[in-house]
Amino acid sequence: MTGGADGAVLVRYSHRLPQAELPDESVGITTSTIPFKNIFQGYRDTLDLHKSSMLKNYTWLSNSCFIATGDRGQVWRGALAPADDFTCNERSEEPEETEHVEWQTVSIPNELGSNSIAASSERQGIALISDESGRLWLVTRDMHSLQHLTLLKRKAASIFVIHVGSALMSLIEQPGQIIYALLTYLGSDMADLICVYRSIGRADFEYRHIADMQLPPTFTVTSCLFCPQSSVLILGSRAGAVAVYENILDNDNTCLQHSLCKRHIHGEDAVTYLTSLPSASNPDTYFLSCGRDGHYAAHVVPHKPTQIQLNTVHRSTLPFGPNIEGAYFSQPSQDLILYGFRSKDFVVWNESAQMQVLSVECGGVHRSWAFRGNGDGQGGNLIWNRASSFHLFSQARLIHRHLQKGGHGREIKAIVYSSSGFETPLLVTGAEDTAIRFFTLIHEVGGKPKLHCVRTFKKHTTGIQDLQWSPCGQLLFSSAGCEELFVWRVSNIPGFGVGAICEAALPKETPVSDLRITSFDIRILDAEENGASQYLVAAAYSNSTLKLFRYNGSDATFELEAYGLYKTNCLTQISFLPENHDQSSHCLLSASTDGSIALWSHATPKLEPDPQTSGVEVSELQCITSHTVHQSSIKALQIVPLSATHLLVITGGDDNTLALTILGPAESPMHKLSPKPSSSSPFQLSTLLIPRAHTATITALAVSPSPLPSNPPTSNSSIHSSLSPPSQSPASFRLFSTGTDQRIKSWRIFINVPLLQTLEDEARWMEAVQVIKGESFWTSVADVGGMCTLDGDSNDSEIEREGSNGKETATATRLAIAGVGMEVLDVDVDIALA
Repeated sequence: MTGGADGAVLVRYSHRLPQAELPDESVGITTSTIPFKNIFQGYRDTLDLHKSSMLKNYTWLSNSCFIATGDRGQVWRGALAPADDFTCNERSEEPEETEHVEWQTVSIPNELGSNSIAASSERQGIALISDESGRLWLVTRDMHSLQHLTLLKRKAASIFVIHVGSALMSLIEQPGQIIYALLTYLGSDMADLICVYRSIGRADFEYRHIADMQLPPTFTVTSCLFCPQSSVLILGSRAGAVAVYENILDNDNTCLQHSLCKRHIHGEDAVTYLTSLPSASNPDTYFLSCGRDGHYAAHVVPHKPTQIQLNTVHRSTLPFGPNIEGAYFSQPSQDLILYGFRSKDFVVWNESAQMQVLSVECGGVHRSWAFRGNGDGQGGNLIWNRASSFHLFSQARLIHRHLQKGGHGREIKAIVYSSSGFETPLLVTGAEDTAIRFFTLIHEVGGKPKLHCVRTFKKHTTGIQDLQWSPCGQLLFSSAGCEELFVWRVSNIPGFGVGAICEAALPKETPVSDLRITSFDIRILDAEENGASQYLVAAAYSNSTLKLFRYNGSDATFELEAYGLYKTNCLTQISFLPENHDQSSHCLLSASTDGSIALWSHATPKLEPDPQTSGVEVSELQCITSHTVHQSSIKALQIVPLSATHLLVITGGDDNTLALTILGPAESPMHKLSPKPSSSSPFQLSTLLIPRAHTATITALAVSPSPLPSNPPTSNSSIHSSLSPPSQSPASFRLFSTGTDQRIKSWRIFINVPLLQTLEDEARWMEAVQVIKGESFWTSVADVGGMCTLDGDSNDSEIEREGSNGKETATATRLAIAGVGMEVLDVDVDIALA
């Protein structure tokens, strides 16, 4: 049993345990190493083999049978021994050299040559082989000799077997067995679409040429996919491009032309694999691509009769790479399984479950190899060449089990929640390990909800500082060090789940920068019909600078609108004032390490254009007023609108103090405020301090949107109470605070808004406020960096508790706390705030 810094607890079953103590008889690993000289022993004279002869290419015919071609034109069929006959030699102290493969030669003509290539269809159990003379051969699982099919135009460069289902079956009358393939040729920009079939009752296979294909310029095919529903053929190239061919089933096509060629889908690295997403009912074409740039991506070809498009809707990295060689979906769970190489290891990874399936030290990607994954996604068979020997690795089932799945490897700094626009609500976290993780909640009857990580994104180069959803719920903004601010477009992908792609990055002031964007806030300006919107993005930097950007969703660009400079303190928080208080000037509220909050607004545009913006006029953010709240750094900030003229600013800081600051107008209604020429501030602020609210730094605050009874109760736990009688109809809400003392504290806050609006002197504003301290709860999360309420979750409204008459239903608030680890708590509000 092992545990890691990511919080995962793993049980691994030792191969040295007695068979009866293993969880399943089929669990285990089988390895075999067979020198080539042992395979060729007895055949050197008949097959004209040299002492240094070797096997060059492998392709699987079924889950236990494969074809191997050699450097002297020999063709072998290998069959794995049944699983019951496997001896897991790792259970003994001295591994046994046991051969688990039965070899059989396939009769071949002498002139097959040394440069033959092969490809196969496991579903049909058929392999196609092309020799150096341009002849095409066929062999099946049951044939003892090769069948000659045709003489090709020239020597084939590659063969790609196309899985068509029943889409192309209508082209052949009464086929018993049939496979389609794409043939490419050395030094040619033409390819052939062919089929090989055997009619019912016939012994031999027949060859048919379907169509010629014109390849795009400088396009070397490395992968191929046919989508039966849309009759679209998709090709991947060695230089990272993807080409799309339409109307493959049109019988009038004698030479197919590509409808679209999109370059650099995977940079300049090869597109190694293409596969369809399991979205049978969707008219659009969704498919997955893998590349040697260390990424896998999901794309969609929308079903449009006029103009074809290809949009990338998801791109992500994996814990291994950069050589990602293939992918498939397990049955029946539909988990996405990807495989490839990490340095000298071959790795199989379950992306849906976020766990490693197997890892084999094989020497790396530069060798002949072939992998076939188990359908259930728990193992597979790998064969490869190394040190003049044939190697086999077979894993029937998982040899480990997660007692608890992990998350981030470092402390989490930001956490946000979204319950709209997705199939299931999403909890997104960002941490010092530079990763952004998407979690869903798994509800278990009678137990606490569990977090399940569904996606991981690593694009930032430093620790995450802040995360925020856009108001539309389609964009996720993230910030980190080195002036990094990224925009992620998040969507539901049929047959895949949630996907995201980084569509924009904030330009840096200098190419090499160590500034942190400690906090940011966004405000939508307008929405367009196609879903693209314009946003204002306010960013706070660690060098005491504020910048206001306009983000255009239509072309994914940032434009600097305004900037300002605070003192010499690091800015820790920034937020727009609520829109009903600020419709014209876009006022900002910032917090810093000097314990003060400051209000900012636009001034007149600068007369001299800023060189950073290439001549575009930029406004200057002017500090309207600064108000000292804490003795030292402010770590958390929340804004609660009270009325059209007043709002409440809640802050927590290094001084262990919780502060409530009411911000209101000085002379005119707040929604008409704008910077005055005089030095007087248009705002008034009044602060109520709750010292020693925690025994350590307050790092996170959360406001519950659920309403409380409007009448303030009489309580001995009242921290501050100057509220007028209940008939004044006060506003009320719940507040949760937490910090490095690992305590979650609840507060009940009542504010008599009608009374507040009648008080002209800000010194008396706190007469309209009542704060009641609730219960304190322990959290197992250390160094809390963020907290949010999971409002909108379908399971967060009620819980059962023991009452005077037995079990009773009570109102609950669901909280997610993140720091060194994560935790989801259901807080009984009636007890917490009694």
